[in-house]
Amino acid sequence: YTLSLHDALPISADPDRFVLNGHKIWNGLAQLSDRSFTLCRAGDTPDPRAGLTVALVDLSCPGVTRRPIKAMTGRNEYAEVFFDDVAVSTRQLVGGLNQGWTVIGHLMQYERGTYGWPRQARLHNRVDDLVAAAGPALASDPRRLGETCLDVIALRLKCRRSLRQLADSGAGPGASASVDKLLLVRAETAVAELAHEACFPDVELGEDDVARGWRYNYLYARALAVFGGTNEVQ
Repeated sequence: YTLSLHDALPISADPDRFVLNGHKIWNGLAQLSDRSFTLCRAGDTPDPRAGLTVALVDLSCPGVTRRPIKAMTGRNEYAEVFFDDVAVSTRQLVGGLNQGWTVIGHLMQYERGTYGWPRQARLHNRVDDLVAAAGPALASDPRRLGETCLDVIALRLKCRRSLRQLADSGAGPGASASVDKLLLVRAETAVAELAHEACFPDVELGEDDVARGWRYNYLYARALAVFGGTNEVQ
């Protein structure tokens, strides 16, 4: 599944169907997805939020075009999606017509609030890998390593609180999920930059699997401050 934003226009001859037109760039892995949770605008309303609708659209249906986008990492991380007169039935609407603002607000707190949990586990492993690979270089500035570890621990504690709130009450973390996202960006960036400095120039020029892995992390960390809502949006 992928998430995108388009414009939707109702078909006047059939009130039970809609026609989707528009496009969006930077859809995460949309070239591999079967369906898209597509945030659409069905008509003009005084309140821009009131006219939003979420549709679950089959990306294999006629009128859908996907163009992969290669990121700095060398991988096709994203895709640009074009919708040209794509038919959407009312059965494909998530939450009903004009309920998109409510639906997307509910979903985003999970994207921001739960995504950090598996990422922090991976970051803990990456810190261990970095110490094993570049211990002498890190020993010259132990304070920097300590601050990086604290960033990862802070992310873990905040994500654990969000997941516990979800498990105990069934309610998501709400607006505090933005804190999870900000802590994730800080921790990912701190680990990537520390590795870049400690393992330089291998991270820049190395061709073995270890160097390529760190180089990918360093470049990918730049995208974290953008997707899922920029730091400024949070």
